Amino acid sequence: MLEADVTMSPIDAGAPAAMPACTGRLFIAMVIYATVAAVWMIAGFGGEQVMNYVGLLADLPVCLAATIITAAAARRAPRGAVQQAWRCMTFALALYFIGSVIASASWLRGIDPYPGFADIFFAGFYLPLFIGVALLIRAAATRLPWARLALDATIFVVGFGAFFWFLVIRPAAQAQEVGLLKQTLSQIYLACNCLLLLAFGVLQLVGV
Repeated sequence: MLEADVTMSPIDAGAPAAMPACTGRLFIAMVIYATVAAVWMIAGFGGEQVMNYVGLLADLPVCLAATIITAAAARRAPRGAVQQAWRCMTFALALYFIGSVIASASWLRGIDPYPGFADIFFAGFYLPLFIGVALLIRAAATRLPWARLALDATIFVVGFGAFFWFLVIRPAAQAQEVGLLKQTLSQIYLACNCLLLLAFGVLQLVGV
């Protein structure tokens, strides 16, 4: 009985080690910054020109901070599927940050970056992130009730997928006409974002 009490589940054993204090402070600063930026965008401080720059550049510091935090988690995670998952997520966020920098630089030069070189990095963001999610699920595989998880995940995917189809994807498809390539990329990004939310929802069902 004592042995059963002290035995760690795969998810517990695979959890990252204690993060350094500076990482926690960086996370708090990131949350405060994101809140201030959101309030700024809603309130419209500074007029149209200032709002344009805030909307254009506000996500770069947060994206960089998130990349640093996931890199620290990957460095301190034990070897195996969990560490590989954090590395994949770090790589994904780094790709997204690079794409954001390229897109912002293009806008500042008066060039529409969409579609463009930045989309290579934005599109590449999804695959390593999905792989990271799959690795986290794999790390929990030995203790998962797969039948119940499959049923819960199916309900979650169908319900959430229907919500996004009728309230996000379908209205976007019926929006005003834009270039074919832009419209196609917009739908691909919307679909990938929906799948990404579903994937993290499944992680919540797993209990990771």
